[in-house]
Amino acid sequence: MLRHWQRTASGMSTDELQTMTNEATSFWRDLPRTAWRAVVDFWTKPVRAEPLAMMRILAAICVLASALTSIAPNLSALWFDDGLIPADVASQYMGHGGRFSVLNGVTSQPAIIAWFVLWMVSLLFVLFGCFTRTACAVAWLLALSFNMRVFWALNGGDDVGLHLLFYLMISPSGAAWSIDALRRRLRTYRDPPQGFESPALRPAMEPVLIPPWSVRLIQIQLIAVYLLNGINKLNLEHTNDYLTGEAVYWALNDVSLTRFAYDMVPFPMWLCRLLSWGTIVFELGFPILVLIPRLRPWALVAGVLFHVGIFATLEIGWFSQMTLCYYPIYLKGHAVERFAAWLVRAKRGKKYIVCYDTFCPVCRRSKFALELMDVGRRLTYRDIHDRAAMERDLPGVPYARALKELLVVAPGGKITGGFDAFRSLAWVLPALWPVLPLMYLPGVPIIGRWVYQAVARNRYRLVKCDDGVCNLHLMALSKQTLNEDEIAKVVQRAREAAGASQEAPANAT
Repeated sequence: MLRHWQRTASGMSTDELQTMTNEATSFWRDLPRTAWRAVVDFWTKPVRAEPLAMMRILAAICVLASALTSIAPNLSALWFDDGLIPADVASQYMGHGGRFSVLNGVTSQPAIIAWFVLWMVSLLFVLFGCFTRTACAVAWLLALSFNMRVFWALNGGDDVGLHLLFYLMISPSGAAWSIDALRRRLRTYRDPPQGFESPALRPAMEPVLIPPWSVRLIQIQLIAVYLLNGINKLNLEHTNDYLTGEAVYWALNDVSLTRFAYDMVPFPMWLCRLLSWGTIVFELGFPILVLIPRLRPWALVAGVLFHVGIFATLEIGWFSQMTLCYYPIYLKGHAVERFAAWLVRAKRGKKYIVCYDTFCPVCRRSKFALELMDVGRRLTYRDIHDRAAMERDLPGVPYARALKELLVVAPGGKITGGFDAFRSLAWVLPALWPVLPLMYLPGVPIIGRWVYQAVARNRYRLVKCDDGVCNLHLMALSKQTLNEDEIAKVVQRAREAAGASQEAPANAT
């Protein structure tokens, strides 16, 4: 390198050489300060919330599925007092190890079932991000309690799930993609000053930023797990199956671990050796590769393949699935957002047309909420008072119906209104997917349509009419029969009144 610098310097003028020397001197002089600034930014510079939100959703799904498939079927055998381990025996074990559990000493079967149901409900709250931090704390406490009660019967997957809930509890995991975030956004809504709005407007969707320290702890946690496991596999104090390349071979022959008998799928020894040595290389290399931005995607892809292989061959509970929940935390926020949009955008270019009353405050708030939930940008909006657009998009639909209910045009051309319109929109809004099956239960559509009509009839009583601008519109709605020409004149007068109210302060100044 020195020779290269000398050859480069020999062809330079005195001024160029002096400039390069000054730049090198400045670089080394400022290096400590630059390094310190990088460390400070690593722990303090805000980061986007989407990766943490994805981690929250995946972790809640995995812990919930693990509990329902491995703990719920075995409640009577392992957690009830008349099962394999009586409550007093479990209490003695926990007492010796200083382990805590809310189930300590609990012998009532209904009480244990109630605690389990509360745990499942808290995980649902974590999944949807409703009172997220409290829900995470309850879910972590109950996961810890069920684990400690029979800690000898569980596996590494349960431990990883417990760690995930702990980190979600101490982090702002509900800052994005959550009911909490939706509520916070809705509180920022303000009605337009002129009393109506342009349907082309969208709310300001600035990315949500969060303090980075909890994200950094999560990232360091996974790095430490891989690094320590890799170092442990290099133990030279006794015969090491990983160094000899036999570890995978023996694991596949262990009937307590493998998913199938070895003679069913006899892996050749050379492949077992490659997989054994590859495990060490991956676990020791992951902490280095994941810190290099250009190599990070390859490290994550290798990790996914690594854990998919473990899941496919070994029966070790939910270890692989739980560990993969950490991976989104290493992704960029904009990449996670684009992935989520792609995931819900089933048909590119196929959009739903939402026709709403731009004069109605309740309708405007509803449109704002729909925009916040529209991750895939599948919805476009029309002003029902734009008669040319309405006749094009909703041919044959009378003005009177458009004034009384929300109308939606599906990509196939089907027109729905009211409750049925919201139900059609729920298919493309991920936030409504959990309640979508409920909307199709017998009797629910009848109740939903009745509630919607009751709210629609009284919507002007639910909110204040801005500056009296929509009073003309309200008078038109109060009539038993509606004349479309008359309504169009009312709307035009309302817009003129709004324009006049805006020009008056300008003229006064």
